[in-house]
Amino acid sequence: MDQSKKKRSLFNERLLVDIPEAYQVMDIKKAEMMYPYEKRPQIMLEDKAGARLCTFSLLKEQRLSKNQVEEAIQSITKIILSLYPSSLLRKPEVLRRKEGGCGWFAFQTSQREGKLYNIMYVFPVDGWMMLGTMGCRMEDEAGKKNMIEIMNSLEIPEVEPSYVKARKLLFS
Repeated sequence: MDQSKKKRSLFNERLLVDIPEAYQVMDIKKAEMMYPYEKRPQIMLEDKAGARLCTFSLLKEQRLSKNQVEEAIQSITKIILSLYPSSLLRKPEVLRRKEGGCGWFAFQTSQREGKLYNIMYVFPVDGWMMLGTMGCRMEDEAGKKNMIEIMNSLEIPEVEPSYVKARKLLFS
């Protein structure tokens, strides 16, 4: 099932990403249940059925350069595997992007309804770590493909110098 996508701007227009139009902001009650701690992801989206989700967090306390992506995703993978041994589905890898790499891996978790396919990924945004998670049911092949498409769509928009913006305002 092909879903139409919409280019969304996140983190004060510092990250652009194609997200299926069916995704909406997660209900706060569900978010509190899924993330029962104080520091939840900054952006939490899910499809209308609640079967697929994606989150985005810009971690301003964690620096990340293009050259550190591979090492960062390796470290995060080790942490997740210490919590969920034998859960690794896809080894860490780096998707090459114009702006640098997007490091990611896939792992499984379980819930009442069955097994979940999860992707965790990192992407540098203005020198900070953007940590993202996505998930769907294990048998949802279209959902898995959709997650890869979301990661492939990540881009950093070019920043227009302030003097160019001012000139446009003056002469428009």
